[in-house]
Amino acid sequence: MKRINLKLHAEKLKISLALFLCLIIFLFLNNISAKNIFDFGVSLYNESDYYRAISEFYRYLFYFPQGKKVNDAYLYIVKSYYFAEQYTQSINSAQKFLGFVKDESYKNRLYFYLATSYLRNENFDKSYKIYNILAEKIKPEKINECSFYRLGWVYILQTKWQKAMEKFEEFETKFPESHLVYESQLIRKELENGINFTPLSPTFAGIISAIIPGAGQVYCKRLGDGIVAFLLVGALAYSSYYYYKNGPSEMFYGSLFFNVLFYFGNIYTAYGSAHKYNKNFNLRLKEKLFNNFYEDYEF
Repeated sequence: MKRINLKLHAEKLKISLALFLCLIIFLFLNNISAKNIFDFGVSLYNESDYYRAISEFYRYLFYFPQGKKVNDAYLYIVKSYYFAEQYTQSINSAQKFLGFVKDESYKNRLYFYLATSYLRNENFDKSYKIYNILAEKIKPEKINECSFYRLGWVYILQTKWQKAMEKFEEFETKFPESHLVYESQLIRKELENGINFTPLSPTFAGIISAIIPGAGQVYCKRLGDGIVAFLLVGALAYSSYYYYKNGPSEMFYGSLFFNVLFYFGNIYTAYGSAHKYNKNFNLRLKEKLFNNFYEDYEF
């Protein structure tokens, strides 16, 4: 009887050991699988294959909702959407994941990409608000100074040159040791062109075109258009005068109609050209600043 009990005890011990080994193997394979999925997502991200990377990170979150890299997966998904220029999806993902993340460092990074996605989506008020919070409320670090620096960019993308200048000056005072100070100084030199720019007056352009057809276009730096307007209105005016003196009356009224039409069209065109000139200057300066100085950051 004692021998049977020992035998049963040995069998139970073998089963327990087998189950324990199975558990160890399962946990080991589970960790390997989690690491493989996450690392594959990172490699796709580094290759700029953002949509496949997003799929891998979501797969990681599905299979390992309590995994060690959950916060990193959240951040990579938001960044992948951002760098794929899908700013609305980036905003939606960041807002969703912020409700799950407890770690303050990851929250700050998610907020930074949320603000940047708002910036690129031209939602400037929300972008400015988040950057301002990051710049003022968190301890000084790279994300802190980059957020303050981006406040100037919010104004640049709205072509508010004076406010942008003031914000970059404030940035240089607050972060004199920042690697971005030199770039900020270069930007301020370009901003001086915007601040010193004297916009053309649409009203004045219209008035001088009413007095001398084509003069408003020349004022707006459109010499060719001005010459054409002057010659066309002048030719039609001469035609109207000729037919008024010599007939027939039908030709007089026809040429008078077109003369009046082109005369007022010349005034309207001059007025619009001034508006367009001012707008194009701001757009060109904004594009120049963006192409030469804007850069994305990895956090």
